[in-house]
Amino acid sequence: MKIGQTNSSLATDKTGFTLIELLVVIAIIAILAGMLLPALSKAKEKANATKCLSNLKQIGLAIILYADDSDGFLPGPVLRGIRHPMANPSALYLSNPVHLGRYVGAGNSNNTVWACPSNRRAIEYVIPGSALSPARLSFVLNNRGAAATATNPPLLFGDPNSTPTLPVKRLAVLTSAGNTAANGMDVTSPSAIWMIGDIDGINYNMANTGSATLYLGNNVPPAHNGGRNYNFFDGHAEYRKTNSLPANP
Repeated sequence: MKIGQTNSSLATDKTGFTLIELLVVIAIIAILAGMLLPALSKAKEKANATKCLSNLKQIGLAIILYADDSDGFLPGPVLRGIRHPMANPSALYLSNPVHLGRYVGAGNSNNTVWACPSNRRAIEYVIPGSALSPARLSFVLNNRGAAATATNPPLLFGDPNSTPTLPVKRLAVLTSAGNTAANGMDVTSPSAIWMIGDIDGINYNMANTGSATLYLGNNVPPAHNGGRNYNFFDGHAEYRKTNSLPANP
């Protein structure tokens, strides 16, 4: 201590944050976090959508390989809805290993190729009063195969619930999706006809499952920011907004 320097003057030399300064720093951090979180959320959804698209492409290519090895016939007969293997699906569902196990891996109940990471609401959807809850629905087949006015028969993947069972058809019969009432466009290429897409309460309900026990409520929206991922009968996969959906149903 210098001669003449008091204890009070020493106290004023100490440095540190005041309460107001700490509050300002905390406020700045909160503002930055608020700005970053939406960007991080969008990045996570983008990654999930990319993973979903990869899953659909893998399943679509597996179906084409199956047809190549099966005299052109598609796998099935199967229902239009696709349940995740964790639901222990019977052979009525495309996700059963008896159909595509050798191409996507027979796997176990955790086989992630059969689910969209963004669509937990469809996987976990509760069906009131049903022993099949949660629904474990993951994707939906375009089992119509073509529009109502198409020249080729629908139900390419057959129908196990019909009497007698409606058999599957050959991939080669799919050459046109016909003229659609929505746009009057004649779709003549398999590259324009979707095979499997994300499932939601809009494109899947009791009316098209053939069953009163598996459905999704209308409160399950399209999984990817108002759009869906699709794969197509030529093997490619792409994202479509709901205002730019594939031409055929």
